[in-house]
Amino acid sequence: MTTQMYSIEVAGSPQIPGEGKPRRSILCPEELVQSYQSFTGTKTITTLYENFLEGVQRSEGGHFLGSRRVVDGILQPYEWMSYSQVQERVTHFGAGLAHLGLAANSNFGIFSINRAEWTMSELAGYMYNYTSVPLYDTLGVSAIEFIVNQTEMTTIIASPDKAAILLDMKSALPTVKNIVVMGTFDDALVAEGKELGVKIEAWTNIERNGLDNPVPVNPPSPDDLATICYTSGTTGTPK
Repeated sequence: MTTQMYSIEVAGSPQIPGEGKPRRSILCPEELVQSYQSFTGTKTITTLYENFLEGVQRSEGGHFLGSRRVVDGILQPYEWMSYSQVQERVTHFGAGLAHLGLAANSNFGIFSINRAEWTMSELAGYMYNYTSVPLYDTLGVSAIEFIVNQTEMTTIIASPDKAAILLDMKSALPTVKNIVVMGTFDDALVAEGKELGVKIEAWTNIERNGLDNPVPVNPPSPDDLATICYTSGTTGTPK
């Protein structure tokens, strides 16, 4: 079986004990690049939004996002969405976020383990020029508080368990007004959110609202910010 390599080690980089060498894409092994030519050679790709559209074009209906359900403790086969299907859903979801009040160049959080909705939420940011800010349990509650408040986000997309964590922290998160929940959740979460002044919405409801009330895509420029990724660092607040 042949294994396709997509990256190579950077030539001339030093060997550091216990570490691997830095790697670059096989498409640009000599230098870091800020753009590349489309497959047809007719367009220069300069943003992550354009990069996704290039994937849609190249895939010709191929698989993009796959999910596996667990039934009686057993993982089921992957169920796939194509690039085109994801593009359609992401367009609707991004429009739904606009109706929720998210504006271009504003920050929104994503708080969940990896799942299809995580990726689609980020792609919606690319399409409508929102800036995604990932949140992680491993950062700790104080770090989440710091990140949410520094970025002044009003909307966070979260799985049900992470939504509950955010509601528990609400007194320390004054800017948060909306939590969009991936997957199923109970009425108690909605009721708690209402008591705290937070609107709880289902991810699929936001998507449906965008389908029923379309909003034109708002592509970013190369100078717009796509995402803000924090690290806990070694000391002090997240960087």
